[in-house]
Amino acid sequence: MPTEASDKGPIRKEMRRLLDSLGKEFKENGSASIVSQLAHILPAHATCAIFHGTRREPDVSSLFQVRPDLSLAYPRIIAPGVMAFYHTPCLTALSEGSFGILEPDPSFLLVSPHEIDTILCPGLAFTQEGHRLGQGGGFYDRYLPEVSHAHIIGIAFAEQIQESLPVEDHDISMGDVIIPKESPPQVLES
Repeated sequence: MPTEASDKGPIRKEMRRLLDSLGKEFKENGSASIVSQLAHILPAHATCAIFHGTRREPDVSSLFQVRPDLSLAYPRIIAPGVMAFYHTPCLTALSEGSFGILEPDPSFLLVSPHEIDTILCPGLAFTQEGHRLGQGGGFYDRYLPEVSHAHIIGIAFAEQIQESLPVEDHDISMGDVIIPKESPPQVLES
């Protein structure tokens, strides 16, 4: 059911406030759990579109160390509302770009959308059904239709999962949403 874009503003504001309230250690532990799950589900030697998280988002950059077989591609803003992904050899190959987010150098090899096997997608909020609320710039909304063949995975903290979100006709749902798993209780031996 289409909604007005204005319905999304208050949700974005509340989600940003909530994410700002999460502590650094909480985010680090949650990010490690997400990367651990990804390490087990991503196909061998896949081309994976990844993102460099902002201070609010999970950090999945350790996939470089955990899964060196993957070909990781990071986004770069190439025009207003438009991004492209580039093969990125290592984290040190990223530099600050648009919106203060680390981006690959434009001299790196451009990844065509049909090469992407999996795309890890950031967002402010998600539903269990895979609906996503982004930051509002429309970058992923424009790119996701180009990679509809790929496994699209939303990446979030559990606090970002909502019962429902406003959905517009152009919104693409995630195939999966990965959140941190609770650590199993540890049995202390006496």
